[in-house]
Amino acid sequence: MEISNLFFYGIAGYLLLFIYDIAKNTKNRVIHNITSLGFLFTIIPYVVILIRYFTFSFTLKPILFSSLLILFSLLLLYSALIEIPLYYHKTVKETDLFERPMLYSHGTYSFSRHPGFIWYTVINILFIVYFTDRIIIYMMIVFTICNFLLILVEDFIIFPRTFIGYKEYKGKVPFLFPLRKITKHW
Repeated sequence: MEISNLFFYGIAGYLLLFIYDIAKNTKNRVIHNITSLGFLFTIIPYVVILIRYFTFSFTLKPILFSSLLILFSLLLLYSALIEIPLYYHKTVKETDLFERPMLYSHGTYSFSRHPGFIWYTVINILFIVYFTDRIIIYMMIVFTICNFLLILVEDFIIFPRTFIGYKEYKGKVPFLFPLRKITKHW
């Protein structure tokens, strides 16, 4: 597989995820299930790049890259897939995927409305710094932009229609970075 073809997997993944978010607000389970493949499509480029171009050795650069990649990948998985189901007790029926759920606003979602974007961006920066290939650099930049556009649409259009109390949540928790909380202690 050509590395430039990996762009198409990532872009297709983001298009599927956009439709996935829209499908959450409809009663169409088939579209929702099919478009959930977007998660897989966005992961494929990273896996292929690691398999093809990464060689581990006991030197600083690969050890640091591997350690940070594992850390931020675990943070991303935690925020996106584990934290909410683990700590969130729904007030709607568990069996109905399309009921309008209450908003989860604790843990990593108490300091950023999109903590997964932060972890994902750090992963992309790690790939840019470690793999100095021009195509990989462009790919990571494009994927970060795609993810940012997706969270913009989620934040302004989809989530206010999906989650009860999202407007109030937006007033309390910053979009990405809690700069007010960080700078107030200086």
